[in-house]
Amino acid sequence: MPKWPTSSRGSRKCSPPLYLPLRSQLASALAELGADLQHRANQAASPESRKRFLLIFGIQRFRELRKAEDDFGFARRAADRETTPAEHLATLLRDGPALGLHTIIWCDSLTNLQRTFERSQLRDFAWRVLFQMSPNDSSHLMDSPAAARLGRHRALLLTEESERPEKFRPYGIPPVEWLQRLAAKWQQHRSQKLAVHPAASPQTVEHAFDISKTLPETL
Repeated sequence: MPKWPTSSRGSRKCSPPLYLPLRSQLASALAELGADLQHRANQAASPESRKRFLLIFGIQRFRELRKAEDDFGFARRAADRETTPAEHLATLLRDGPALGLHTIIWCDSLTNLQRTFERSQLRDFAWRVLFQMSPNDSSHLMDSPAAARLGRHRALLLTEESERPEKFRPYGIPPVEWLQRLAAKWQQHRSQKLAVHPAASPQTVEHAFDISKTLPETL
């Protein structure tokens, strides 16, 4: 089975296996995933085989993944031309989940999403999370303007299995105890910094920022 492209100066590896290719490795990384997809298809791999997840944060920043302006939705390409990163991504979205290859993508706006995917390709996303947006954008993504009525700290979850979207709070308020521990660590770090560089700041350690004094009483 092909391995993910790595380099001593580029990709970083963590445990469990997490690979962060450089921007210059985008094409080779998607080509490797495409080869893995083909390998699994040839071996009749089941969805329970080793799962891999492709995470793309801010897909609007990757011009290589945008659909070709002259394709008009048709997957026509010469036999002697290499598969583009955008074509590899489209294949992963369509055929990957059944073979254990899943894709998670974040995009900042519907306009940029449309620069990357055809409307028919959006059906390949079994799960969608919508934040507050315009009624027109909401209707385009979920056939309803419901996302336009969301607050700043709410989102909608849409899945193929559910008939209605589920409203949820994507970000929870941290407990006061956690914030106090964070403040204590910050004060400790500041104390050590002032001890090493006493002239770095005229303030004393006693005047270090105390986050507990800024918390609202309702927390």
